[in-house]
Amino acid sequence: MAVLGNLDALGHWKTPLYFLKWTEGDWWVSEKPLIVKNTHHFNYKYAMIENKKQIVGWERGVDRIADLVIMQESNFSDTQTSMIKSKYSNSNIKNVEYKDTWETFTMALTIWSFDENYDGMILDSHHADYKDAPMQKKVVD
Repeated sequence: MAVLGNLDALGHWKTPLYFLKWTEGDWWVSEKPLIVKNTHHFNYKYAMIENKKQIVGWERGVDRIADLVIMQESNFSDTQTSMIKSKYSNSNIKNVEYKDTWETFTMALTIWSFDENYDGMILDSHHADYKDAPMQKKVVD
């Protein structure tokens, strides 16, 4: 499974670059954080892929819109989050643990949003325990 969209990190709708991995309980979680620079909105869709290269199926319907302005920030207190917020203290930084559904799949994405130029610092994936997170599954007809 992958997320494609209108950002460089999402392959500009053509190349799968942001992958989700299956976990127990039918949760698909991001393999690494999505880095979003100098924008507060982006469009995306989920896609089924083979061998992390070939798109074999797309989510139907209109594009999804991630609005980072209204998404609630994660409340992490770990060392990595503190280090990142300290390093970019002059920037508007936001970390979001985003939970979503597509058909019968439940997705969990980690998103870091930066207002200033991000220097490529590697971010480790540090997901919350999604199984315990409250979430309503929507039914898709």
